Amino acid sequence: MSAFDLHTLDLIKSREGVIDVKITSPRRITATVSPGSYRTFVEFLAQSGFEHVVAITGVDTGNGIEVLLHLGTSTVVTVKTLLSPDTPELDSVADILQGIPFYEREVHDLLGVKILNNPDMSRVMLPADWPEGVYPLRRSFVSKTPEPLRKVD
Repeated sequence: MSAFDLHTLDLIKSREGVIDVKITSPRRITATVSPGSYRTFVEFLAQSGFEHVVAITGVDTGNGIEVLLHLGTSTVVTVKTLLSPDTPELDSVADILQGIPFYEREVHDLLGVKILNNPDMSRVMLPADWPEGVYPLRRSFVSKTPEPLRKVD
């Protein structure tokens, strides 16, 4: 999609589950979708040529966990969805986009988003012995200074 492809922009706006669409720069579009429409919307984008995963970002907004999937090359579409802070779950798109399982695992490790149907949810960012239910990018996370290895007199 070029910066001036208004037909594709109209198609994005008309998709079921789309809450809002914004053009944030000449080559960037942000589409906010409901969590239940996330997977079908990503599938639509992939079929429209947006198959390159740029990144997944996420943030604990205080009202929920916002997940942002950035897809594209010369034009980037950001798919944004807000998940419940109590049970943040999102359908995997691993069978739609190559390379996405790693990114989904990262969102799980750091924000605690349960990715449904991801083929491999083993840890990728945190050590294997990291405590369950502790997510370093959540607002509730409190870092602690490690105890010194030896006493200094």
